[in-house]
Amino acid sequence: MKKDNLWLWIALGTVVIIAFNVFFFALSADNKPASVWVNYVFITLSYIVLMLTPVLAGELTVKNNKRHLLYYGTFAYLVLTVLVDTVFIMISPESTKATWLVNIGMLACAATYLIVTILMVGQQKKDDPE
Repeated sequence: MKKDNLWLWIALGTVVIIAFNVFFFALSADNKPASVWVNYVFITLSYIVLMLTPVLAGELTVKNNKRHLLYYGTFAYLVLTVLVDTVFIMISPESTKATWLVNIGMLACAATYLIVTILMVGQQKKDDPE
């Protein structure tokens, strides 16, 4: 990733995370239950993973460019986390155990997907004659 693009990516990421935090904290001023904070942490974590993907995947260069699989995977993880956690916040904000279980399960699935994708890209790079 070029240095100029990296700074633009960081600026865009900062604007989005600030907007999310303003929305989250302005939504209600009262004390939030623990499960809401767990959901907030996992949504923020999934966004950080999305923002770090281009930086960390910068070394993965393959002729037919399989890096987009990493981007799709981290974006899908972010969307799924936001949707599921929003449902948990609206339906059952007091259920901390279910929130932890579902979020850790989604994180494990996303990590497995990313590891398998990286292994596939590495194998293809190894198999392709240069």
